[in-house]
Amino acid sequence: MALPQLDKNRHFGTLCPPSDAHFWQDGHYFGVDGRYLRSDAGANGAVKAALSASEVKKAPVTDEGDKGEDEIDLAGWARGEKKYGFFSVKAAVKALYPDADVGTAKSTKTALVDAGVVSHDDVKW
Repeated sequence: MALPQLDKNRHFGTLCPPSDAHFWQDGHYFGVDGRYLRSDAGANGAVKAALSASEVKKAPVTDEGDKGEDEIDLAGWARGEKKYGFFSVKAAVKALYPDADVGTAKSTKTALVDAGVVSHDDVKW
């Protein structure tokens, strides 16, 4: 049993604000990249069987700066020394500082300065 696939040629919903799930279609939730995440409670039991059979594989890294790194160097990103996809940076900052405003790159860098991760003078604004 293959996992459900997001078909953008059919009607689908966009979740606002997006959390881990960005799209919804036929009772299934998908990430921003279209990768299957989970199903509603009434969804087909075959999906659970597919998940337990380890058919889900980690999506390949597509961000230019990630290059397979497990952790994001937030200070290096704020200084402009490292490049990561902004959604990866937002997720890392939110994981460490749940109350941080990560709406824009500037507010994210401000949150890192407030948290003491990097000094204001070192940030590449």
